[in-house]
Amino acid sequence: MPDLDLNGTDALANGSNGRSDSLKAEEANALREWDPKVLLRSLYEISYEPRVETKRNRFVTMEGHVETTYVPEDYQKEEKSENKETRISLDAFSPAPGMQTRFDIDSSRFQCTEGLFKPKKWGLETKGLHQLINEAILQSPIDSRRTLYRNIYLAGGASLMPGLAEKLEQELSTVVPNTIHTQVNISPWRYNAAYLGAQIVASASTFEDQCVSLQQLPKFLAQLQSSSF
Repeated sequence: MPDLDLNGTDALANGSNGRSDSLKAEEANALREWDPKVLLRSLYEISYEPRVETKRNRFVTMEGHVETTYVPEDYQKEEKSENKETRISLDAFSPAPGMQTRFDIDSSRFQCTEGLFKPKKWGLETKGLHQLINEAILQSPIDSRRTLYRNIYLAGGASLMPGLAEKLEQELSTVVPNTIHTQVNISPWRYNAAYLGAQIVASASTFEDQCVSLQQLPKFLAQLQSSSF
């Protein structure tokens, strides 16, 4: 029976680098939960109509995430730095009359990413990204672990943040034995990794044989149902 499951973007992104023996790390979901709380914490003091404010906040969050966030090599040193602030502008997007269009973002630029490695900063009792990656690799067959440690790939929009790959390698070195080489890879096309992977998979000569056609679907679903009970 056909058995190809490409429901996850991580599986598709894996195909974009031409490897089947690599580990994909996706951090965007966590950042989407945190960015609105950190990047915009000072903006709620400004009073706007709720509908306008919601759209404004949503855009500022997106702009702040894409254009300003980064991962510092040394978080403590960065907190003491004087060059924290940056400004984003909404002028190019036809803002409503009287609406504030420029916002300064300070240490939130890097505070919102530190929780990836120290989730307690987000108020979460869970493990950091580097620890989760290490655990995932340790659950793999022992003879494939060294290969996986050398083939950690970042994919998606959040992977564009400056310093992320370097910080992840740094944190991995604290949980992985120093006899094992770790390498975090970043492709210049990582933003569209899932799309590129889907193209590669769909163009393979075996793709049709692994898919369920519309005509096969009723029979396929019936067999799935009978095998599940």
